[in-house]
Amino acid sequence: MDKKEFKKCYSVSRETMDRLEKYVEVLTRWQGAINLIGPKTLTSVWRRHIHDSAQLISLFPNKTPIITDFGSGAGFPGLVLAIMTKAKVHLIESSEKKTQFLREVARQTGTHVKVHQGRIENISPWKTDLITVRALGSLDKLLEYADCFGNCSGDNKPSILCLKGRRANEELTQALKSWKIDFSFIKSRSDETGIIVYIKNFSRYRFDKKLAK
Repeated sequence: MDKKEFKKCYSVSRETMDRLEKYVEVLTRWQGAINLIGPKTLTSVWRRHIHDSAQLISLFPNKTPIITDFGSGAGFPGLVLAIMTKAKVHLIESSEKKTQFLREVARQTGTHVKVHQGRIENISPWKTDLITVRALGSLDKLLEYADCFGNCSGDNKPSILCLKGRRANEELTQALKSWKIDFSFIKSRSDETGIIVYIKNFSRYRFDKKLAK
């Protein structure tokens, strides 16, 4: 998928396309200095990264959610979602250089996002409707991080959209040993081996120590 196919697929406005093109321009320039994405994927950036991120929009739990993107890296999927929607987006990234990149893209594209530098477990959580994540550890660890964040409605945990690969089933099997999860697997539209894990409710199993003896 090139940018023309992407524009047609998502019915993207000229203004939004200009912002996405600027994003790709800045990404290409910075890639020479810091490793933001796999070098071989730069030639297929519209399919491997922009399309991969944008496909999550149709799965949003509501039209304008508050989104928290874990381990944002080069901004996929969180920054793409911020550019393409009216959602309020928080980006969490531990690398100082990558947070500088995210802020620069946001500045040059006129995108309103909140960039938080630090490790997820060290950041004070907030209310969020949706957590998005790509290429950040196992599902078990992701749920541990997400468990600290509350839903904006106050009655549940946020939904999670997680872009995963071949090991999704293996990771889910491991996570189910410690967590009760309402989930669905959705086939990726950008990668034939990719899976989107959509988690709507989750809670950690509570074991009675007395019964366990």
